Amino acid sequence: MHRWGLLAIGTCWAQAVIAAPPAPNDFLPCTPGLSVTYAFYDAAGQDRGVRQIDRIRGPGQDPKTCVIDQETRFGDGRVEKDAWVREHLEDRILNAGWLSTMTAFRPPLLIGPLSAGKRWVFNRTSFTIAEIGTTFDVPAGTFDGCLRVVESSVPPGAHTAWLVYAPGVGLIAAEHNGRLRRAIEVRTPAVKR
Repeated sequence: MHRWGLLAIGTCWAQAVIAAPPAPNDFLPCTPGLSVTYAFYDAAGQDRGVRQIDRIRGPGQDPKTCVIDQETRFGDGRVEKDAWVREHLEDRILNAGWLSTMTAFRPPLLIGPLSAGKRWVFNRTSFTIAEIGTTFDVPAGTFDGCLRVVESSVPPGAHTAWLVYAPGVGLIAAEHNGRLRRAIEVRTPAVKR
């Protein structure tokens, strides 16, 4: 996403591209067919044998929503399937709950404008953008331009977490009270020609 501006150079005018700051939709896209597979690890880094696949279905009945099909495969062979919803507003993306039981109580996942140090509080959780524009490695690959959000309970102590979002992909890594989730595969939709 770019915006155009006019730049005076001596007595001449030149048109310059001015990069717009990244928006929440850059880091949590609603791209039908995009899927991310995660592996879960314990605090010691041992694979727990659980795999979760998030596949973006696309906009819901309300065009401001994005439906994500989620399949969780456990080591004992069990498979759970469900769908959840994000609400994509111009300056923020909210967790709208499970498709079958959407909620009006929608915690913000990201709020723009996005910049390092940006902070917001929702209910009893504080969110801070710790880094933006960094490179992050996960088993699925190396991702540039990532954004890392740190969560903590208010008052501090009961809850700590961090999440890493890659542009054009979404969540690629998370840690919640020592439990780890890492993207092990990212599939982008095929481009029609």
